Amino acid sequence: MGLSSTYEDVDALYFLTDGTMLVSIRDAFSVTGISGADEDLIRFTATSWGSTTAGTWSWYFDGSDVGLSTTSYEDVDGIWVDQAITPYPDIYLSTLAPSR
Repeated sequence: MGLSSTYEDVDALYFLTDGTMLVSIRDAFSVTGISGADEDLIRFTATSWGSTTAGTWSWYFDGSDVGLSTTSYEDVDGIWVDQAITPYPDIYLSTLAPSR
């Protein structure tokens, strides 16, 4: 799926009701068309699952837009989305440590 660097470990996953998957990567990452940091969330839309998993990546949440890029402690490591709130669901995140 494009995550090939030894630093691109997944540290949080969340499946949305539309079948797409939100992913937080432990460090800086680069997948087809997107590169970001540990405070970001990207969305994977699968076209097939299994031994030949394939699909596309898109942006979901840029942590630097809300000040989550000032320290290494702001690595997003947990996700929950309140999808009952539409059209813009609330996103709940946990980080390695409280913002300082």
